[in-house]
Amino acid sequence: MGTCKRIFLACLAAATAAAPSHAADDEAYERDYRRFGSLLERFRGGEDDLLAELRAAAERMAGVHGRDDARAVADHYARLDAAQRRRGWEEYECFLALRERLRTASDEHTWTELRPVLLTELRELAERAGPAADFVPAARALSLCARIEARELEARAGLSPAERGALLARAAADSRAAAAGFARAGQRTPQLEPRWLLGRLALLDGDAAGAREAFEVCRRIAVEVRNDDFRQHALLGLVRLAREAGDTAGVDRLLAELATFRSVEDCWPLAREHALRLLHDDAPEQAREFLLDAAPGDPREREDWSRCVVLADLRLGELEGARARLQAVGRGDDAERLTRAAIELAAGSAAGALAELDAHESVDAHERMVALSLRGEALLLDERPAEALTSLLAALTAADRFEARLARQRVLEGTASSVFGERLGLHTVVLAARALARLGRPLEAAALAEEHQSRASRGRRAVSAADLAAWAAAYEHGLLTWVVGADDALCVWVAPDGTAESLAIPRSRREIARGVRRLREAIVTDDAPRRAALGEELGRALLPAGLRRRLRTSRGADGRLLALVHGPLERLPLESLSISGRDLERLAAPLFLPGLPAGPPATPPAGPAQPWRLLGDPLDGAGRPLLPAAAGELAAVAALHPDALLSPGGAFHRQALIEAFSSGAPVHVATHLVTSTVCVDGRLAPVGLVLDGGDVFCAAELVDLRVPSPLVVLSACASAEGRFVDAEGLLGLARALLDAGARNLLVTLWPVTDTAAAAFTPLFHEALCAGAPPALAARDARRALRKAGRPAADWAAFRLLGPD
Repeated sequence: MGTCKRIFLACLAAATAAAPSHAADDEAYERDYRRFGSLLERFRGGEDDLLAELRAAAERMAGVHGRDDARAVADHYARLDAAQRRRGWEEYECFLALRERLRTASDEHTWTELRPVLLTELRELAERAGPAADFVPAARALSLCARIEARELEARAGLSPAERGALLARAAADSRAAAAGFARAGQRTPQLEPRWLLGRLALLDGDAAGAREAFEVCRRIAVEVRNDDFRQHALLGLVRLAREAGDTAGVDRLLAELATFRSVEDCWPLAREHALRLLHDDAPEQAREFLLDAAPGDPREREDWSRCVVLADLRLGELEGARARLQAVGRGDDAERLTRAAIELAAGSAAGALAELDAHESVDAHERMVALSLRGEALLLDERPAEALTSLLAALTAADRFEARLARQRVLEGTASSVFGERLGLHTVVLAARALARLGRPLEAAALAEEHQSRASRGRRAVSAADLAAWAAAYEHGLLTWVVGADDALCVWVAPDGTAESLAIPRSRREIARGVRRLREAIVTDDAPRRAALGEELGRALLPAGLRRRLRTSRGADGRLLALVHGPLERLPLESLSISGRDLERLAAPLFLPGLPAGPPATPPAGPAQPWRLLGDPLDGAGRPLLPAAAGELAAVAALHPDALLSPGGAFHRQALIEAFSSGAPVHVATHLVTSTVCVDGRLAPVGLVLDGGDVFCAAELVDLRVPSPLVVLSACASAEGRFVDAEGLLGLARALLDAGARNLLVTLWPVTDTAAAAFTPLFHEALCAGAPPALAARDARRALRKAGRPAADWAAFRLLGPD
């Protein structure tokens, strides 16, 4: 077994182990199920004396295996007299013969000729059997009609809108009638096909909500009747919906469920989904290794597998291998044209890419978005930025329309996702921003980048160049923003006077993430020479020349710089970037936001501040401290704020924390931040703050709270972290507090020792008491620990999130 496959299976092991299993009684279940089926078939076929045995078998299925539907099925046929059962059996045999004719249609030509004949005969059967006492054969005939009609809808791209609409309506009506017929007879298992077909038809009709409902019903019935095949079909339908909605967390949950009863060896769709996820996560080497280790045996699946390998080869830059494998697949459809266009672009041939795109005619909405993005990239490569911008903005507009349709669904479901991040890709945003920068419009490039990365914090309100200029004017050194795509990135610095300078960053998201990780490792291991070298390298790569020049020549170091951090840069210790051998925080006081807030920059609250609320030092059930250093930390902070309201261990419970967050006062919390299964949420990371008795206050609980605090100090490990959603950022406790209304947060980028937190936070409060705003107070506390010789990991982790 390959390394990637082992890693994949290990990642799913917890879900697999925790899932309900019928392994202990599988053998008995299968034996009893086969016996019930055999007795039912014989009874329907004319062996009337088997009724008592049939009822006993139904009782055993219901009592031992929870299959109450077995009783209903037995009752349905027991109510029929011998003649009615015989007629029903004859119609059932007629249905089986028609189904076999369909099954043996080995090629498309035979199927095309046979389809209208079979549909006619199936409808005649349904009309004959529908009014009969045994109407189940009619339901079976209608279900097969719907399956044939769904296949025709998927295969015939040339249908007119009227023809397509009529066929969709007929197939849906057949599916609903079939499901209703099976339900009348008390039969659960036969309902699976029409319920699943309703999901497929809803997808074809663009009805995501209807598809989800149908697939969920199919999944529920499949679990009840232990039918793994239709459970897999339903889960894959839900996976497709989750992916189209950009809900990667939902995709992961569904795949984890699929992995509880399927393996990558016997389920190519499961293997494909993991490979695509690896590609999305910028891991093409692992994706290719995984794919080569999970090649399916089924010829139909082999073609899909080859396409996935082509994508991995393309991301790895192995263009000849990608071309050869794509040629071997050789279907020549629109999806293949898009792949060939991407290969031409990777080879630097704008003309070749445009030729492929000129032949693209797909009506699929996602393919149209991709085609527009590829065309824009080709035009930009061909030094035609104005034309490129038109195509790229059309792609973003199409994605925006799709995103708007999903916005209500996400609110209702509490999920987090991004069409730009997960479906279309921030690469397109980078390309459009680059086109604007080349046209001499860097401020508009920054506005475009922010608009597509700040939607969660702005409620989908547009970002204008004037918005950015107003925010930049509020800070002595202006503001910085980045957009990081799969293959390259762009930074824009907006000076306080509203002028802007862009910097093209020819590094992939993966390379940037690697650089961020290496700098963090150097800091955490206190490797000063390596930290200095990496800080200098990243400073040159990520900061525009005009900003570096301004900071080098500015007098004093109290000027603030607002950094709007996105993607892998949200984890970057920007303060440790170097400019001509000097750390950035020696030249300025940086403060951070995960996106541009809605509205103009607000001034800090006027009037006397409320007393601080100090909470933490949780106790276990026996009254012992869970975080020994927290008591000293709270005492030191309380000494600086004599009027503070203290809720230490023993009084650190949920209601106290809620009251503090809701009070409008500044809040300081000293406790552990933990991952907990009680905090599982569709949007935020499953994390929370430890309270007395080991209770956990989850980040998701802040969704229903208003936190009007001017400053919240989260003295806990890695409190800036969260679940990463591309184009939305890190979604965890810090983001939940910002979304709930907190103005400023003091957070940590990585786990810090209890003694480090206990040393840093009193220094931070001392600076606040001396009149420093939060950003300068955080900077002064870092400097004090640094001067005292503390390891870099102890002071570089602390960051000020907020507008100050």
